[in-house]
Order: sequence, then structure tokens, then C-alpha cells
Amino acid sequence: MGLTLENASRPLIYIIPGSVNVGTKEKQTWEQRMSIEISPYGELDLRIQAGQLLYADRPVIVFEGDEFKPKVNEIGQKVVVYSAAIPRQSKTIIGAFIKLTRPDRSFDFFWMLPEDIDRLKGYSLKKNQRKDKDGNVYGDANALYHSNEGQIDTGFLEAKVIKHAFKTFPKLRLGQFSALQQDEQVQASDYGLDEPVYNQVPQKETEKEAEETDVQEIAKQQGGVNIVENPEEPF
Repeated sequence: MGLTLENASRPLIYIIPGSVNVGTKEKQTWEQRMSIEISPYGELDLRIQAGQLLYADRPVIVFEGDEFKPKVNEIGQKVVVYSAAIPRQSKTIIGAFIKLTRPDRSFDFFWMLPEDIDRLKGYSLKKNQRKDKDGNVYGDANALYHSNEGQIDTGFLEAKVIKHAFKTFPKLRLGQFSALQQDEQVQASDYGLDEPVYNQVPQKETEKEAEETDVQEIAKQQGGVNIVENPEEPF
């Protein structure tokens, strides 16, 4: 299996610079190393290559006025009844969903509703808040949660839908210093060599910390390779 480092509007891989303590806790010696982080789009590609999926439709953003009925039918299958209102009646986002087609041609749906987006935004806010020396609280959720006229950025939402659609899927086998994109802050010491091969770079995410993100989105393009200093939300 493989992914390309080619620059694209939806990159598959990011190169993350970081420091590694190759000494001890008491006598620290730091080295600069690079690691690979796989974006939600790269994860989708890998799952298709691994045979877990045949393909996935592009996520659909649902606006107020659209017909949108996510449900579970009588045989326990998740389905979505959707029809876009054309022309658009509103710019207000009320949800998003994706259709996943399995290798046997059966399908599954994953959807996110406003309360899901608010929950993720709350985790991001909690992560990014800090206190100064006087005890004053400052910091905000990732700017992409409100950059779209006060709403979540649509591209950001699409990536979130893809990422969380795979929560119940089997783990992918990844190489050393390669990891799926995580939503929690990675500390320098997390790049140590004693971590397991799978999920080596980021800490393992938990349900509560699933959407803890940094406020800033930083991306540098060098020589056609996506190099980011903040691995939280580089897309």
C-alpha cells in the first residue's frame, strides 16, 4: 500500500517536524526528526487499498431547506433520504453525511448533525483554553469551526465526516513513525522510539478527546511536499 506526497487540494500525507528525546528523563538529549501523518483523505485511500471499502462518495453538506432524513430501516441498515433544495433556501448547515460502499456492494452511511459538530467544537475549545498568571482564561476552538460566517468551514466538515466514519473500522497496519491523523495535541516526548509501531507518533485518542484541536492551521509547502508544524488540522 502507498500514498503520494504530491501537493493537492486534499493532501493524503503530511510531513510533521518534531523533537525526540533520545536521552533519559533526567538527562534529556533532543534530536530533530520528521514523521508522517496521514490525513482523513489518505486514510480513506488506504482503507480502499486494504480492501475494507470499494469506494466512498464525497461527503454531502446538508443545508436548511434540504430534505434530509437519516434513519435505520427495518433490517437495521443505516440509510439517508436526501434531496437538495435548488435554488438554496438557506446557507445554514444542518448536517453532513457520507455513503460508504463495501467490497460486496453493500453500503453504509455515516452522518453528523449540529449537536455532533457542537460537541466536537466544545472539545476543541476545552483543549485550546489556557490560563494566564492572573488566572484569566483565554483561547478559542479551532478557527475553522466558525470561519464560515460563524459556522464550520465546509471543507473542514467534509474531512471530519470522513475521519469519524471509520471509528468502528479495523485498524490499519502502518509503518514506524507513520500514524493516522489525530485530533489531540502531540507533545515532543510522544515521538519516542519506545512507542508501539501502530499509532507511533500521536497519543491514542479517546472518545472525549477525539476533537481537541489547535486554534491555528499551519501549513508550509516545500518542494512539493506538505510540511506542517502543527499536525492537528493541517487540511
